[in-house]
Amino acid sequence: MIITSQQLTMQLESMTFTTPTQAALPVRMPATACLRAGRRAGVALPVALVLLAGCASVGVRRVDFDQRIPEPERLALSVTEPGACAQDILQNYGVAAEWGSNPDAVLRRLGDEYYRTTNRPVLYALSELSYLRAKDNLAKPKRAAPLLLACIVYSYAYLAGMPAAPAGTPLDSAAHNAMAFYNYTLGRYLMLAERAKLRYAQGMQLRLPQGYVALDQRDYKLIWQSGELDEYKVAYEYEAKGMDVYQVTRGIGVPMIAIRRPPNKEKLTPEERYLPQQMLTYAATVVLRSALTAKLDARGRHVWHATLAVCDPVQTDTVKVGARTLPLATDLTTPLAYVIGQAPSPSGFAGMLNPASYQTQDGLFMLQPYQPDKIPVVFVHGLMSTPQAWLQMLNDIMGDPALRRRYQFWFFKYPTGNPMLYSAAILRDALRGAQQLYDPAGTNAAFNQMVVVGHSMGGLLTKTLVQTSSNTLWRQVTDVSPEQLQLAPDERALVDKIFFFEAQPYIARVIFMATPHRGSSEAERPIARLGAMLTKLPSALAAPGVNIVKRVAAHAAAEPQSDAAQRIDHKMTGIDSLSPDNPTLATLCTLPIAVPFHSVIGNNKQAGVPGGTDGVVPYTSSHLEDAQSELIVKSDHSVEENLNAIREVRRILLQHLE
Repeated sequence: MIITSQQLTMQLESMTFTTPTQAALPVRMPATACLRAGRRAGVALPVALVLLAGCASVGVRRVDFDQRIPEPERLALSVTEPGACAQDILQNYGVAAEWGSNPDAVLRRLGDEYYRTTNRPVLYALSELSYLRAKDNLAKPKRAAPLLLACIVYSYAYLAGMPAAPAGTPLDSAAHNAMAFYNYTLGRYLMLAERAKLRYAQGMQLRLPQGYVALDQRDYKLIWQSGELDEYKVAYEYEAKGMDVYQVTRGIGVPMIAIRRPPNKEKLTPEERYLPQQMLTYAATVVLRSALTAKLDARGRHVWHATLAVCDPVQTDTVKVGARTLPLATDLTTPLAYVIGQAPSPSGFAGMLNPASYQTQDGLFMLQPYQPDKIPVVFVHGLMSTPQAWLQMLNDIMGDPALRRRYQFWFFKYPTGNPMLYSAAILRDALRGAQQLYDPAGTNAAFNQMVVVGHSMGGLLTKTLVQTSSNTLWRQVTDVSPEQLQLAPDERALVDKIFFFEAQPYIARVIFMATPHRGSSEAERPIARLGAMLTKLPSALAAPGVNIVKRVAAHAAAEPQSDAAQRIDHKMTGIDSLSPDNPTLATLCTLPIAVPFHSVIGNNKQAGVPGGTDGVVPYTSSHLEDAQSELIVKSDHSVEENLNAIREVRRILLQHLE
């Protein structure tokens, strides 16, 4: 179940991270397996406490670069001897025999020939022959690096010299092979540069067997400022584990993992408060654009002028190569799995039992800087969970170009042991804070089309964002107005924060996933009651809450007919909030929902059939009349990881764009 199920929760886990020495992490394990494991350890952890806790791990393991090469390119890269075209060139120039005894001299002679004639068949032969020589020398990085770079510039020049053609026109076999040689050798060269801690600098010179490459400039397209990213790793060095789908596309370039480490806390800008203060990763693709041929410098050396392009696969999926537009190679999954693999085990259980432990970790988080032209989608996890729960969904959504270009994805993390209405108030405050920072005038069209997706208890928090309570919730507690109770300022602020709220105007649509609108009987089971008893509420909530209860009880004692004292006779925790006997849930079900809403519901027996249960929440609790759509999928409570449920969320987001 999972995410760092958080992808972005990804990155969002607490988010605290361990050192990157964890090379291999276990594949994620479903909730039922977590349950069995807990019982074997002598700990009975029924569904009531699992609700949505992602027990499994997502991460990466180091693999040989060659294992991650896309299958269609492997045929071209499997050659060990010059192919027919290269053989013809070797024969035509009388160097076929010499290739076996002195291949480096042959490359120099053919290089001189290309510099003199710019003959395309010679250029292709240079590309393939340089690839073969580089492969032979991979164990000797100092010898391999110039040969890899030679293949890069020869291959790119061959591709850039192709005649113009409509976008999407298939490459001929020679161009297909040249792109395979280019991607492979560029990836290998970047790996060597990473290990040598080589960093781009304008005008730097990179050695070739003949001459050098001059990096004239960098074409940087990522939304991060270039100085914010500390490190790049080649994505093909890693294999993601625990992910249901790999979001990878074939094309030109080398997918990279761009790493951002948090700035000093004392130097945080207001915008950076919404970025997790731990390591983040971002997908990038590197393309080295070189000239069609070399020029001579003042010392008579051959120089290939080049531009290092750092492309953003979230923003574009094509790149211009000469007169052609080619698909950009992308890998959106490995960067997510990489950062999550550095995280410790999910701490949703601690967040339930000891909400105070989350005080420095909760809040609204973005995985990249705010983008005013993109619609925010806010994910809210459920009981005993973390933003990790959304990883599979985020990975799938990011695979749709239309969605990743039009939406930005935010995650709300909160300690689920707190009362649901209190957590909902924190969520409202967090969103209002973002609105005041990014759209204080309320005029940004994208911000005001916000979509919120809530799973389980997170769906209850979400519902309060689009409802107006008036005094209906407070009247569940007492018929006495807050003014009559003569509360202290902090107590009155707490009452107003929890019980009195209005629909937030910038939210345009919500999606409920396995949401217990009418509660779950699992919250009444003995083990759940034990969990509620063990939950330790933070002092900022507990102390004022006790005084409020005392004042309400005092008024109730003066009014024998009042049952207010019975309504609040015990500590209210997150587990209590989910009880079918909690009057708050019944009251919320009577309040109108101010925006279009959708329901995604699990049935652990059969899809598409109303009724049944997901093992935690029955259909009768999840179902709401007047939903714009309702989809019932065959799933346990973790519907946010169900493929059909994820497709439904994608459908709704595409509909929202219309």
